[in-house]
Amino acid sequence: MEKNKKRLYIIIIAIIILILIDQVTKALVIGKNFNLIPNIISFNFEEIIDGSFGVGFKGTFTFVLTNVIVLAILIKFMKMQKEQIDTKTYVALTMIISGAIGNVIDRIIRGYVVKFIQIFNLPTFNIADILIILGWVFLAIFFATFAVQVRKENKLLL
Repeated sequence: MEKNKKRLYIIIIAIIILILIDQVTKALVIGKNFNLIPNIISFNFEEIIDGSFGVGFKGTFTFVLTNVIVLAILIKFMKMQKEQIDTKTYVALTMIISGAIGNVIDRIIRGYVVKFIQIFNLPTFNIADILIILGWVFLAIFFATFAVQVRKENKLLL
């Protein structure tokens, strides 16, 4: 099997698995609230109609359209740069795409995003949010590391 096809299949399977984990955890907590570790971690079911941290319009169509555009850009980037992207970058992009699709599924099916994990008094979040945030953090670290490496190599050439 061609390397790129094998990588594509692995990415698709990983996305499906991550979306399933997100959707199953959401389904398990709908309508439920309980403390996992009192005063530290609790599962508090919330229906989030607006965007993250209260930002955005209260309209499913706007959020779905915005997410679809961002997903299309990420997928196009992956397709165009498939020869240059390393495995860790693929992992980060797969996390972002999986999380975005998980939250879009909520908006389309339920009209809101299910949030349920609360640590201390921070805003409530879900598995999809964790995937998105970690994916972007990993990308930032990878790109910063790459930029430093290129800069060092360029200094050596001077």
